[in-house]
Amino acid sequence: MPELIYAHGAGKGSFSFTKDGTYALTCGSDKRLCLYNVKKITSGDDEPAATMDFPGPLSAMAYSAAIDQVFVCCDDRFVTGVPIVDGETPSFGESSVALRLAATPGAVAASPSGAHCAASGDEGDISIVNLNDKSSISKLRGQKPSCTHLEYDPEGEFLASASSTGSVRIWQLPSNKELHKVELKGNLGDNERWQVGWHPSGDYLAVPGASTVKVLERGSWKTAYCIGEANEHAPEIALVAWSPNGLYLASVDLDSKITVWDATTQSLVRTVPVEDGIQALAWSPAGNRLGFFTTDGEIGICDNIVPGHMNPPASAVAKTPKGVAAKPAATTEPKQQEAAKAAPSVAAPQSSSKRVFAEEDDDDDDDEEEEGNAKGGGSDHKPAHRRRRVVRRRRVRFERLGKDQREVHEPKHGPCAGCAQR
Repeated sequence: MPELIYAHGAGKGSFSFTKDGTYALTCGSDKRLCLYNVKKITSGDDEPAATMDFPGPLSAMAYSAAIDQVFVCCDDRFVTGVPIVDGETPSFGESSVALRLAATPGAVAASPSGAHCAASGDEGDISIVNLNDKSSISKLRGQKPSCTHLEYDPEGEFLASASSTGSVRIWQLPSNKELHKVELKGNLGDNERWQVGWHPSGDYLAVPGASTVKVLERGSWKTAYCIGEANEHAPEIALVAWSPNGLYLASVDLDSKITVWDATTQSLVRTVPVEDGIQALAWSPAGNRLGFFTTDGEIGICDNIVPGHMNPPASAVAKTPKGVAAKPAATTEPKQQEAAKAAPSVAAPQSSSKRVFAEEDDDDDDDEEEEGNAKGGGSDHKPAHRRRRVVRRRRVRFERLGKDQREVHEPKHGPCAGCAQR
């Protein structure tokens, strides 16, 4: 278990890394916003590099890397923006009110460009303010009874919201239209916090619930695949977060266990047990780290969370998980259409057994090509080791067939050449 440091009092709070992953931002019930050096956290140093006091407890926070500013929700109903000032030791700049809600805010999100800030809380309705014109505020109505999490997709076209009753809604922007709703079955736990996660490419939304994570496809909002074990006795999953390159998904269940999954194979990579309940989870944008915030106001950093023999979790360019087709966004620009058509695509995710037969189908194409070259006198003949490999693949396929299938496979005049060699 990673070493924890005491940062805030017990109660609601939040955690995020800064844009280069050098510092971590936290807020909590002790009315403080803090900036910590990540390396000092891992060595057990609990002295923050910078702090800012507020008139009331802070329940949620969102960091915008685009403008290097953090937005915090205070119990006085204000959402406040605080810039981070660069220096030998970073500090907080002068704060300004971004939004005031009718009730206590409990969720906040910054758009990818940093031009908008969305917030909601006990009243359920979501308010979105244009930070360049704070008099321009739009409303998204229907997220009842209260909103516990907000997250923009990487393109800023959609906003996902989660309620305290376990429902997740997807809103289209700027029309503010509700496109899809997912009802989650499970126990919210003491922290009453669900954390959904957009894939860095924007093509998928991971939604926690029960003992598995549903990964919804952008646009159709259908389940593309699931991650986790479908076990009715397993604890419910409450939080999810994609790695910066989208190759891994981290999840937290209500037993306070952190699990890292390989999104390519949907297989388990690592588990980390934590004694206290976890209410916030975030990957570092650089390095191989995963940070979290507990219900007791403690923060922890999991260093080298992904084993060294595997691909690192952070990179400059977000990637769609292998085995999942990345669909180019519709556009009216001809050049963009041509670029989208030219972009490489990957096959849809499949179970391990289906992947084997998909590869075998490719081999069949090779078989047909090889036979066609032999019969048609083509000049592009395969070498001998290639022909031996084809026969061996046929033999493996035949060995996988059941008894009934073998009888169908074997013609009346006897087995084929590949089967006879078996």
